[in-house]
Amino acid sequence: MLLKKIYLPENVRQSVLYDLQDQKNANSFSDFWRQWIQASWRTEFSDQERELEQRALLWAFRAERQYLDMVSQRENMQEYVYELFNDVLLAESILLDQDKFY
Repeated sequence: MLLKKIYLPENVRQSVLYDLQDQKNANSFSDFWRQWIQASWRTEFSDQERELEQRALLWAFRAERQYLDMVSQRENMQEYVYELFNDVLLAESILLDQDKFY
């Protein structure tokens, strides 16, 4: 995974990985509880950690959009890929304007 190639503190990396796995429904119920317990016991991210998390997620969303663009050009799945592309853009817009959504 490309996410391992960029610098992130371990707590931020785990949060980003959880969010990305959750996006593709790859987290189990026990993964959810483990994440919830960790989040409830640790201190909130510092401003710098929050910014790193946001940058990592934006980087991942950009990679997803590039992949979807490539697939849409090669496969006959434009409508399905368009829906996925919209989902990625929605997730990105929520990330960019968190004050509006929380």
